[in-house]
Amino acid sequence: MVGGEIFAIMAAIYYWFPKIAGRMYNEAMGRVHFVWMFVA
Repeated sequence: MVGGEIFAIMAAIYYWFPKIAGRMYNEAMGRVHFVWMFVA
């Protein structure tokens, strides 16, 4: 259950950070982070 909560928090950060800061994430790093979170 903790993994699901962390996954949801990270998804919210990836969604809301560009709206708040006005900067986009590097898409390649976002994919790497997703795979790393999914496996770990």
